[in-house]
Amino acid sequence: LAKKLPDLAMNWKAEEKDITSYRFYSRPSAPLTLDTEKPVLGAIDTAFGENCNLRCRMCTPGQSNKLRIDDKFFRENKTPGRPFYLAGWNDKKLTDPSAVAFFSEEVMQFKDLLKPHPTIRLLRATGGETLRTNGFQMFVDNAIENNIASETTLAYHTNAAKFTDDIVEKLKLFKANQPTFSIDSVGKSYEYIRHPMPWAMLEKSVENYITKVPTPTIDLNAALSVMNLHYVPELCAWFKEKIKLAGTPVECRVNIDPVWPIGRPIDISWLPRPMLESQIPRIMEAKQQF
Repeated sequence: LAKKLPDLAMNWKAEEKDITSYRFYSRPSAPLTLDTEKPVLGAIDTAFGENCNLRCRMCTPGQSNKLRIDDKFFRENKTPGRPFYLAGWNDKKLTDPSAVAFFSEEVMQFKDLLKPHPTIRLLRATGGETLRTNGFQMFVDNAIENNIASETTLAYHTNAAKFTDDIVEKLKLFKANQPTFSIDSVGKSYEYIRHPMPWAMLEKSVENYITKVPTPTIDLNAALSVMNLHYVPELCAWFKEKIKLAGTPVECRVNIDPVWPIGRPIDISWLPRPMLESQIPRIMEAKQQF
């Protein structure tokens, strides 16, 4: 009989709530073949650090160095309000915004990553904000300089707010881009959640990417919470309209996941049942458009 491994507890909890868990839709970002007789390094899946441009309300200092500015303020001024129930807000090592929690450019693995690897065909990357991290930028520049960008697929998570002209021109040189946009809401609701990014600037960034970089797939991830429950259908409609700006067909998927960890004060489970019963069907209907 199949056993429910503890390491996959997040999936089991989601499925108990009739939520499609990651194990059902983690698709390969690119076709890769493995020679079992002479295996070579074909793909890399890594996080390039916690350097970020935002201070999102559902995040922690361990994943965004910008939130360490707030944590440092709370500590130095003995101000109440620091969310002690979340990992990272109690770690004194993370008070310094320049501290490194889980990534260093000095480690051997990263230095090896920047060496020419003609067999690598896929990079899966996250951050922090992936496009802002030095590691991702160095990998991109290195691939271009070694003339392997045209054979390499980039699959990365991004808050989609840093698609500058410079990075867009570089991304166009790669075989394929398969980004996952982390955007949770629209308008003022978005600005409240993804502080301090103005909604108009995010839209400009997204349009700059979609209209210039040929992209076979784009995923949209939204963390469902009390802050955006009423806005997810609008978010889906906005995403659908933006995709129309692409010059080539784009396969899209929208993932709506409960904010982590489950049970925190912004979890929708704390909302009145009538409110949930009125909004969840709207969200599911909007999600089915993709």
